[in-house]
Amino acid sequence: MISSSRLSSVVTGIRPLEVLRSQLVGQLLTTESEEYDQARKTQFITVDRRPLAIVRPAEAEDVAAAVNFAREREFPLSVRSGGHSLGH
Repeated sequence: MISSSRLSSVVTGIRPLEVLRSQLVGQLLTTESEEYDQARKTQFITVDRRPLAIVRPAEAEDVAAAVNFAREREFPLSVRSGGHSLGH
């Protein structure tokens, strides 16, 4: 999950998440995505996180692209595997 309030910056005239989306084979879910609410849930019903985006990688390169994207923009990043973490 990628989350940040600093998304308002523009990257070469393209919204930053569109840059990331163009680098992925897997899915990039945002608040506008139909699957977003289900994907953001954890097994802990008291946790209600609303990340800026959720990457569903299809291959290792998707993971690398998401990590690099977040690092380059200093966006907070959380990795969730299997849905059993709190995912900050």
